[in-house]
Amino acid sequence: EYMLGDVTVKALNDVSFEIAEGEFVSISGPSGSGKTTLLNIIGGLDTPTNGLIKVFGHDLSARDEDFLAAFRCAYIGFVFQSYNLISTLTSLENVAFAMEIAGWPAKQAVKNAGKLLKTVGLSHRADHFPSQLSGGEQQRIAFIRALANDPPLVLVDEPTGNLDLKTGLE
Repeated sequence: EYMLGDVTVKALNDVSFEIAEGEFVSISGPSGSGKTTLLNIIGGLDTPTNGLIKVFGHDLSARDEDFLAAFRCAYIGFVFQSYNLISTLTSLENVAFAMEIAGWPAKQAVKNAGKLLKTVGLSHRADHFPSQLSGGEQQRIAFIRALANDPPLVLVDEPTGNLDLKTGLE
């Protein structure tokens, strides 16, 4: 629940489901129906007002921020609707940064980030900052950053929103 002034807004109500390993799940609904809130709760970014959220056997609703940060680093790859690329880092640095946070040596992170950029056809944009990239290029950088540490769970908000049909299918 969220408070908007004096009004309580129920972003999610009575949600319950399980996802098996290897399963691909798509959550759809109209704007404002709680999709992003649900992804944020699954990923440990938001805490449910009540109830519990279990991900990989961990009740995230009962954990502190230090645990949640380490949990996200080890288990979750995020692609946010707004991408959340770091504006002062280049494409290569944005991807490598995710690996360095997870404990990769800097040189190895940069090498792997370069390989990932090549995979999505953006090697030529390695030294460009997010503001110098199109929306679709930023989205592809966000995707490879989310996948860089091979997380067991990837959460993607509006996965193909800024991609043309061909790139979205790829």
